[in-house]
Amino acid sequence: MARIDMVHPDNAEGAWFVDTRCIRCDAARHWAPGLIDMDTDGLSFVARQPENREEAAALWRAAVACPTQSIGTTEARRPPQPAFPFELTPGVYALGHNARESFGAHSYLVPRPDGNLMTDSPRFTRGLAELVDDLGGVRHVLLTHRDDVADADRWADRYGADVWIH
Repeated sequence: MARIDMVHPDNAEGAWFVDTRCIRCDAARHWAPGLIDMDTDGLSFVARQPENREEAAALWRAAVACPTQSIGTTEARRPPQPAFPFELTPGVYALGHNARESFGAHSYLVPRPDGNLMTDSPRFTRGLAELVDDLGGVRHVLLTHRDDVADADRWADRYGADVWIH
């Protein structure tokens, strides 16, 4: 949960904010470009507040993806609907929940008839796992880099999935 007592001084005035625990991974700026920017030290901050539902949804995706949970709002504790899995294109879901242990690497789920493929590992959360269950679970976990392992073992254990590392 974002810490209101550690608010970045450059945040735009309003409900949304980033705290100073940011690790410079760029996950937030990826999900909310134009809404979240970075200072000269590479720390993220809310550059402007959302003006519509789509922009608010983008900030919720940034908040849920943030590996340090440094993005928050004073108006609500949870998004009105799950931010992830988020279908990027037909058949490819971003999983968000980026893990600090993988320095904020993105992870994806690709549903396949012979078993779903998870690429890299998100933080393991019960809520995300239940949503992945709804998409058919995980048969294979493909890790693209040794630093992007994060909670791969927990995901593999839950589904009895094979783990592959590139």
